[in-house]
Amino acid sequence: MGTKNSKCLMIKGETTYPEFQTFVDARNRPAIFLLMPEDELLWSHALAIRSVLQDKIFDELDLVIHSSGGYSDVAYQIIQTLRLHAKKLNACVPIWAKSAATLLCIGADTIVLDELAQLGPLDPQIYIGEGNLMSALNAFKNLEELTTFSKKTLHEVAIMLANETELPVNDCIKYAINFVEVVSGPLFAKLDLNKLGEYSRALSVSKEYGKRLLNRSHGWTSDRSEEVISRLVYGYPSP
Repeated sequence: MGTKNSKCLMIKGETTYPEFQTFVDARNRPAIFLLMPEDELLWSHALAIRSVLQDKIFDELDLVIHSSGGYSDVAYQIIQTLRLHAKKLNACVPIWAKSAATLLCIGADTIVLDELAQLGPLDPQIYIGEGNLMSALNAFKNLEELTTFSKKTLHEVAIMLANETELPVNDCIKYAINFVEVVSGPLFAKLDLNKLGEYSRALSVSKEYGKRLLNRSHGWTSDRSEEVISRLVYGYPSP
């Protein structure tokens, strides 16, 4: 598709800036700009993309993404729509594509990153009221840290009792367990098991979308897809 036919298709924002058209001309192919660093991906964006593309078919299409993410099912639907309208899809990330926006990149044929661009983690966002979203990973990171703290405390208290008292080893362990129960028990009690179940399901759905996209778009094996997606979900440090 020649430069004169290249199109700058905006999804976020009503004004097409000259820089965007310059990018399109330089790449010599049409592009969709999905720019929403502070807003989450919503179904309205999926519908807007479908409306913009309508009956168009492109040999090659750029998707320029600058997004903090949002709902993984929305991102999956956007990729499905783009795949129907482009024989080859390139994900271009100038700054970041976080959370569900990472799914958009996974579903593309190629990913073009600026030298400072960031992807991941692939953590679905959960609505927590008043227009706010929270990463489904947060609760599990808290649980992981609390578990690590409890194990470390148990070990240190048991060693201290063994070194500084004449108690039998079994008693040292028993008293250390009692101490950890007093210290960590109230913290564990604050964890909402129903919420943890909800977050776990959201993470499972996001992982499944990611594996499907890798398998279909890139022909990866299930084992390789599982490894990569698990690293994208769980392999990032706590925010």
